[in-house]
Amino acid sequence: MNIAGLAPIDIALVALAVAGVWAVIEVALTLRGVRSSLGEVMSSVNQTINELNPVIAKLDGVADELNPVVKQVEPLLEKTGTAVDALSLDLIRVEEILGDVSSVTGTATNVTGAVSKVTGSAADAAAGLIGKITRKGGEAEPARLGAVEHAPAPKAEAPAPADDAPAGKGSGYFTYKPADEADGE
Repeated sequence: MNIAGLAPIDIALVALAVAGVWAVIEVALTLRGVRSSLGEVMSSVNQTINELNPVIAKLDGVADELNPVVKQVEPLLEKTGTAVDALSLDLIRVEEILGDVSSVTGTATNVTGAVSKVTGSAADAAAGLIGKITRKGGEAEPARLGAVEHAPAPKAEAPAPADDAPAGKGSGYFTYKPADEADGE
């Protein structure tokens, strides 16, 4: 056979046959490589499954232990809701009590102010009466009930007053002296 005597169709068929054989060989080699890779993947998967089995068994045990706890959560949540409701009611009561205390405190403040005014006016009236009585006794200036003498504050460099120093003489304190003694000094 002569290659030059072949028809172009025959040459194309021969080339096609050669390409087909080559393709079959490539597919066979590829399948062989895939099979070895698939074997490695299967080995890896089996190893992973073997490692996961104890973990899965432990998780099953934990789930079995959690079942009673899960059953207790719902009643616990109901009790918590009841406790929160009771706390809310107690807070409302405390708010009412604080409002009552506030009104009582305001009333006590008003009463204290009224008593202070009455006491002040009574003291002024008594001072005026004593002043009238003392003026009749010969004094030119009316005496004040409970005159208070203020002493100047001590200076920083001044020594502390001695224990035998009379009160009200530079001690930094003020003393209460009746009107008779205050006018005599």
